[in-house]
Amino acid sequence: MEVVMVPDPELPMSSSIEEVDAHPTVIIKSLNDFNFDVFEWGQNNL
Repeated sequence: MEVVMVPDPELPMSSSIEEVDAHPTVIIKSLNDFNFDVFEWGQNNL
């Protein structure tokens, strides 16, 4: 599954990722930096 992570700047990101064995596809500082066109959202045939 594709995963986008927007980490809390108050928490240590690397240890948080390691703790849950996460493998985010993209790590960004803010959702304002996220390109929503990179992912497919929902079904196209609704």
